[in-house]
Amino acid sequence: MCSKNRAQNRRTVRRSSLRTSLFFESFALLALTVIAVSVVAFFLSWNELKIRTTSQLQSIAEGKEALLEATVSRQREQLSILGRDPALTNLPSLTTLVGFRQLVRVDASGTTTVLAGEQHESPLADALLQSMRGREGTVFRPIVTDAGWTLYIIAAPQMNGSLRTGTLVATFDALGLAARILHTDSAAKTTEVLLATMLDGEEIILRADDTLDRIVPVLSAGHDTLSVVKDALGGKEGVADTVDYSGIPVLAAYRSIPSLGWAVIAKIDRYEVQTPTLKLATNLAGTGLMIIVFLSLSTFFLGRRIVGPLEELAEKLDGLEAKRWKFTRSVFTGNEIEVVDAAADELTQRLRKSHEHLESLVADRTKELQKQLAEDTAILQSMDDGLIVTDAQGVITYVNRMTEVLTGRADGIGKAIATFLSIADKEGTIIDASKHPVMSVLRTCTSFHPATDPQLTLKKPDESITALQLRVTPILRGKECIGSVTVLRDITEERRIDHMKSEFITLVSHQLRTPLSSMRWYLEMLIADDAGPLNDDQREYVGQVATSNARMVHLVNALLNVSRIELGKFQVSAETIELQKIVHGAAASFDLELKQKKIDLVLDMPKKEIGIRSDKNLLELVLENFLSNAIKYSHPETSVTVKISEDRAAGTALLSVTDTGIGIPEAQKEQIGHKLFRGSNAKISDTDGNGLGLYISRIAAETVGATLTFESTENKGTTFSLVIPLDPKSH
Repeated sequence: MCSKNRAQNRRTVRRSSLRTSLFFESFALLALTVIAVSVVAFFLSWNELKIRTTSQLQSIAEGKEALLEATVSRQREQLSILGRDPALTNLPSLTTLVGFRQLVRVDASGTTTVLAGEQHESPLADALLQSMRGREGTVFRPIVTDAGWTLYIIAAPQMNGSLRTGTLVATFDALGLAARILHTDSAAKTTEVLLATMLDGEEIILRADDTLDRIVPVLSAGHDTLSVVKDALGGKEGVADTVDYSGIPVLAAYRSIPSLGWAVIAKIDRYEVQTPTLKLATNLAGTGLMIIVFLSLSTFFLGRRIVGPLEELAEKLDGLEAKRWKFTRSVFTGNEIEVVDAAADELTQRLRKSHEHLESLVADRTKELQKQLAEDTAILQSMDDGLIVTDAQGVITYVNRMTEVLTGRADGIGKAIATFLSIADKEGTIIDASKHPVMSVLRTCTSFHPATDPQLTLKKPDESITALQLRVTPILRGKECIGSVTVLRDITEERRIDHMKSEFITLVSHQLRTPLSSMRWYLEMLIADDAGPLNDDQREYVGQVATSNARMVHLVNALLNVSRIELGKFQVSAETIELQKIVHGAAASFDLELKQKKIDLVLDMPKKEIGIRSDKNLLELVLENFLSNAIKYSHPETSVTVKISEDRAAGTALLSVTDTGIGIPEAQKEQIGHKLFRGSNAKISDTDGNGLGLYISRIAAETVGATLTFESTENKGTTFSLVIPLDPKSH
């Protein structure tokens, strides 16, 4: 199958020959080069033509601006001179001006008198004359109607000395002036000159028709007018790439005539400017295409001559397969390709030898691995404990024979661990899949090795129950959890024996309490001299016996508490408790010990009472053990601190007892809380301990739903903490 796949892959490679690739790659490279050159040439030539065209447009606009301003300025000047001449002696110099049509005088009463030119009256002219009345200085005003720009008027005040006697209004024909302004000698067909002004708050653009017989307002034909008009009328000058009144892209140069309130615009269609550039780019592209075809064909035929021996060599290399290392030299070109052919022949011989050697090594290693696998499988199958391996999702990948015996099932492989291993807690409730110990380990990447027996049971398919001990360890690859290993064991017998042992301890403890109590009463009577006075030696001996009796009573009570809790005979009664009162009560019971060692008890508690929901007796038992250990292992003349705080967000209260005593060795911290365990330094400091106090405290804390933790540094002190749920009604 592998050889067939390799042959298929080689056939796929041969479909694209080197000379074909060379042809297409050279074609693509040349095509890109021609396209790039054409594009660069187009933009460079377009930029140059644009610069030259806008320069010519600026020259046209400047010339037309100068011509219009000079003509109108001459007319305004002559009319202004005539206005200061009461005898009108300079009248001939005005009437000979280009385009002159009529001169009218308007006196102070509004009476008009034609002084020169045409004698007929114009209603439009009369209206304009009325609008000029009372205005100071020389005024220029165009008259634009639906027929176009036909005439313009210039008005100036008529003065007699310093006294104004009226207004002189001269009317001029606009066609002759506009024909010279709007006419252009440019060789370009689309070059056009426009005039623009503001009349009665409205923007007016004027252009000449094709015969220059009429000067008509521009119609926008649905398009915005030239965007440069507003800039020009606002006093700005320059060039722009814009759109004209017909919606055609144009290049435009604009000039402002502030003295008249007019603007001159010279424009040309952008397409006409681009036409030579487009022709250049087209010619370059056509020439480049012919060059591309020629060079590509040359490359193809040249590559065919060069690549032929390489293709022959490739065909021979294609035939090389495992166990068929046959290679015959056939390329004798006298160049590098012949060297490659010789090297391929030598390499083939080496590959054949290496392949034979590797096959031998693989065969030997396979035998070793098969043997090792058989041994490992035999070891795992021979274990007295059940073994289950899962992947990261909790799916079982391996079970040994003992697992099948314990669970009564032989179909574990491929099943989810929560469905295969049905586990119940100490109340007999089946643990949900999300809280299953194995799934918790996979989720948190931490081991499940409970210090005490969590009283788990295994429910088999036949509904029978088996006491179960479970240990789960994550399989880590770096920081990633890729699976888990679960070891399970049937501890029905161990749990039965432990139960019997606890019952025996309970029985013995009950039997010991009666004689010990009697001994204590008689010892107290002797010490009180009820049987007669004692001498000093007798009193000392009786005191030592009383001390030993007290130790025995304390030990018997501790054993009795342990057995009651382990057997579940300790009646838990949850009630609302004020935590500060519990602390005060427990602290008062240690007054004598505190005074004997001169230890200060510091109570760090809030004034507001903190209500919790717990069993009072068990809570007092835990706190008494905390205080007893703190006082017992503290140095004289030091202090012990009891602190209370609450976390309303978490709904818990924190009770901690801190001393500055001998601490706990680092290597022994994991064993703290185990039955009968005492630290090595604790055994030296106090030889009377029994190793049950913290064991009882931990079990009692678990019983009331609290969490016991500690922090300790050897020779620097220890802090034991208890996290207790708050009473829901108190917060």
